[in-house]
Amino acid sequence: MEALLADLLDLKGRDQYNRGRDLARQGIELASIRSTHGAALSLQGPNDEKAANSIAAAVLIGGIGGLQELRVDILADLVHSRLRYAKDALSTHVLYAFFLAGSQPSEAISTIFTAIEYTESIQNDKVLSRLLTMRGWLHAMAKDPGVAELAEADFTSAIKLDESNLGALRLHARTCIALKQHSAAVDDLNAFVAKVKADNIEDMPGVATAWYDLVEALFRRGPKAEGVGGISGLLRLMENAFEEGQKVESSSQVATSEAAEMLSAKLRSEQMIAKVRSLIR
Repeated sequence: MEALLADLLDLKGRDQYNRGRDLARQGIELASIRSTHGAALSLQGPNDEKAANSIAAAVLIGGIGGLQELRVDILADLVHSRLRYAKDALSTHVLYAFFLAGSQPSEAISTIFTAIEYTESIQNDKVLSRLLTMRGWLHAMAKDPGVAELAEADFTSAIKLDESNLGALRLHARTCIALKQHSAAVDDLNAFVAKVKADNIEDMPGVATAWYDLVEALFRRGPKAEGVGGISGLLRLMENAFEEGQKVESSSQVATSEAAEMLSAKLRSEQMIAKVRSLIR
């Protein structure tokens, strides 16, 4: 998997995004064929390694939104096989952590710790950056005391290792909002949407949500920040960000996994815009 992931991470912008989605579809198809044909859990399917590598690579570059057709039972079947026949493989660690994320985030974090130790011997900063991003994402999902700080540290390290890691940049911004570091959140989100526009990948998962998050970050940073221009200037910035979010939302297919998160961010941003408008009237 290491070579596959390294080649994928060498691609830029739209090329990387499209290749990641192709790998997700390819992996899901192979895993689904395995399940449909009734491969026993005790047996290793002929395409298990290829399916695991493809899905794990898609997960690590933030292509989780492209994995909506991957049923839990199919993923569980593949993970069971890989744990039996290739338990030390990087793709197995990633898939197992992804499988555990929703129900056992602490165990998932432990699994990614193992993957990071494994990856340090590879000495590929971009691969390590993606693993740190996944660990930060898992920390945030755990919702235990102090996890926001742990997540922020992982995202910061991930960005330092690879500045092109857009997933880490967006997640770092969300963590900064949770930690009330609103100026940092605004800077991150502005950088994220600028890079997404420059690379022509506004249809990637999370972009509409990022625009709505920017509305919240601007609101919480307040009208006195440098260059804002008071309440009127703040309202203008918030409305512009909201309109950009609406454009992305209407022009791209929002993944099921992102829909609830995006709607929540959108509703919050609408309420905050209404509050600022009420101060002007």
